[in-house]
Amino acid sequence: MLDAWGARLREIPVAKNPACPVCGDDPSITELSAPADSCALPQTPDADAQPYARASGDDSHRQPAGSTSGSVASPRIQGTGEAPLPGPATVSAAELRGLLESAEPPALLDVREDVEVALEPMAGARHIPLREVVARMDELDEDRPTVVVCAAGVRSARAIEALRAAGYPGRLLNLEGGMKAWAAGAAD
Repeated sequence: MLDAWGARLREIPVAKNPACPVCGDDPSITELSAPADSCALPQTPDADAQPYARASGDDSHRQPAGSTSGSVASPRIQGTGEAPLPGPATVSAAELRGLLESAEPPALLDVREDVEVALEPMAGARHIPLREVVARMDELDEDRPTVVVCAAGVRSARAIEALRAAGYPGRLLNLEGGMKAWAAGAAD
């Protein structure tokens, strides 16, 4: 056990559990799983099948209308020629920078924990931790597209799914790669 305030380290004896799946007599977990496996988003139908559309005549960040058949595919803001990925509609950090400079920028919703926001705030973002986002969805402007942000894009996707399940009618986009991608783009 580490006592950081006192700068002391103590060992606490713990009896080995013979049924432990990692270190027991007959371990069933013998290798690490890839982080991508543990962070993968479930493939679920998404109500966000329509791409981001701005009211102004500028089409620089617009994709033609998506499928009208209710496809589960999530469109990207600008087409790349690749097949869309399942899950919420996404926007890259570079695309978001362009959208924020537009005449009608999207709202920003940061669903990270308080300590994460304190260490690396995102200017202009409304902070509502993931655990509170459904209870506080009335604070969001449903008439304005909202880009949801977290550290890496996983919690923001969960926030979008939770808001959709709770009946939030507004347009929600997930920042691809989260604050990690946003910060990397600022360094360029």
